[in-house]
Amino acid sequence: MIENMRKVYCVSRARDRGKLLDAVRELGVVHLVHVKPEDAVADEKLLGDLDRLRRAAQVLSSVEPVGDAPSLSAAEVASETLEIQRSQAEKKSRLVGLHRKANALTIWGATRLEDLQKIREAGIDLKFFSVPPDELDDIRNVECVETVGRLPNGNNLVAVINREGDTEMPPGTEVVPLPETDLPTVRREAAEIDAAMKEEQARLGELAHLKDSLKQRQVELAEKAEYEVALSGALRGENLFAIQGWIPASRSERLAEGLADAGVDAAVTAREPPDDENPPTLIRYPKWVKPIKGLFDILGTSPAYREFDLSPFFMLAMPLFAAILIGDGGYGLVFIIAALALYKRGRAAGETAKVQLLLIMGIVTFLWGLVTGSFFGLSPVDLVQAGGMWAGIGKAFNHIVLLGGVPARELAAAQNFDELSEQALSNLRVGLIKTSFVLALIHLVAARLREALALAPSQKAIASLGWAVCLSGMFGIIWFLFGLTESTTWLNVCFGIVGVGFVVAVLFSYPDKNPAKRLGIGFAASLLPLMGTFSDMMSYIRLMAVSMASVYIALVFNMLGSQLAGVATWGLGAPVVLFGHGLNMGLCVIAIFAHGVRLNMLEFSNNAGVQWGGYPFEPFARKTCKES
Repeated sequence: MIENMRKVYCVSRARDRGKLLDAVRELGVVHLVHVKPEDAVADEKLLGDLDRLRRAAQVLSSVEPVGDAPSLSAAEVASETLEIQRSQAEKKSRLVGLHRKANALTIWGATRLEDLQKIREAGIDLKFFSVPPDELDDIRNVECVETVGRLPNGNNLVAVINREGDTEMPPGTEVVPLPETDLPTVRREAAEIDAAMKEEQARLGELAHLKDSLKQRQVELAEKAEYEVALSGALRGENLFAIQGWIPASRSERLAEGLADAGVDAAVTAREPPDDENPPTLIRYPKWVKPIKGLFDILGTSPAYREFDLSPFFMLAMPLFAAILIGDGGYGLVFIIAALALYKRGRAAGETAKVQLLLIMGIVTFLWGLVTGSFFGLSPVDLVQAGGMWAGIGKAFNHIVLLGGVPARELAAAQNFDELSEQALSNLRVGLIKTSFVLALIHLVAARLREALALAPSQKAIASLGWAVCLSGMFGIIWFLFGLTESTTWLNVCFGIVGVGFVVAVLFSYPDKNPAKRLGIGFAASLLPLMGTFSDMMSYIRLMAVSMASVYIALVFNMLGSQLAGVATWGLGAPVVLFGHGLNMGLCVIAIFAHGVRLNMLEFSNNAGVQWGGYPFEPFARKTCKES
């Protein structure tokens, strides 16, 4: 539920401005709106210090503490951390350059430039040439010729010594100058840089002991910066000081009491928000809905104040969509274990909702695996084919499978397991198509009904009901198009339902006393939504497509692993299977955000009339390290 807001104004004597801001911050119930936004800025030095602390904390967040903790202030830790980060970046860049240089010097081997210089000082004129391979035999008048190696252009690098006269070289020969440095020198420099980087990394491990003090100082500076912004953005006169902001209606009457209890003499007034203002959104989640807040935190989305809360619908639909997209009960077990392992850490970091959502998705995915008969790509048919005790488990498992099962009699007397597997996959595919469209109907009609409830008693609420009827008819048309029924009577009835819903939507989408305007504008405004009912319904087929893709990927890697184990050992086959399932789970996570979130945030929300154009309620309050 979206909390009702009030626009609140607080005025005190100018000399009491500090006391007023301190009291408001301690109460932590007012989302400040700056009277002078152009002046609402903190000191540049303070912002610079805060930025350095944030960047240093980010660097140290992935570093495990080692060694002894140094005795340094937070500012010194931040400064040294960022200096090490800069130094490491420079050293990495230098190592990349040295690596390229070493590759270019490989042809010279371990030859040192000082050794070549000593040879020349001894009176030996040693020269190097680039010679085409087919012209090596044309070199004349030389004491010594030695092919050193092959140059990148395909020519040979040839060393020539001649102390008695001019050397005759073939026409295609070019002189190769000595390199500016040699390979041993490059390797020595690279080793020195690598050692220095290891020392710096060890120093970061020591600095990592001071993560908490760094975060605490970051919170203190953030509070100070927020305080300066609140002070500079307020209305400051010679005698009066005033602030304004938004406060939950349930707390508005207690604000004056809280200021009085803090010893602040201030005038407080609160009023209903005018239509031309957009208050922040504060959602009060029911206990059973709270886990979905983790998704909204990740997405950074919030409904506008005058929209409505869709979190209960998301809480019901999102885990189910995730389960279908993942499509494997074994993966659900992995997510359950991961959620339980992360629970304490997530709770300490204030991320309980995200961990709970992961746990719920894991449980629903596990149950969905029972419905579809798939655990790590293994179906009841695969278990029966394995024989032994697995056969009994597979037959028992097959009795509870609703979408991917085969008749128990056929499974018990199976002769051709490949045909049974194809039959199970075909049953699963058809079952998922039906499930996808049934969920689409329920989901989208629920969105329109919620929109109608929000619009009531306006006539536009009737238009929303008309679109719900239109969606129901469109569901029947798509059901026919996918061959799920062959009845032309069914199709004709569905076209009629669409027509009735469309007429209702046209009549009430633009309520006006002028019939011509009502019909004309209503008809024009309803054409695109009519086509949208088809595209929105069809969009849910992605549930089937992604789920089947996940099933086939698991099957393929199981097959590859078993074939490799058959010709070699499971020591080689098992890593293939583990890699395949790990890759598949990663793709499933991507699918949840790419498809599951889309169906809720786009198709469902558009039909519910929610555009997610709000911003969250963020009160002027004391901060903690956990919140930071």
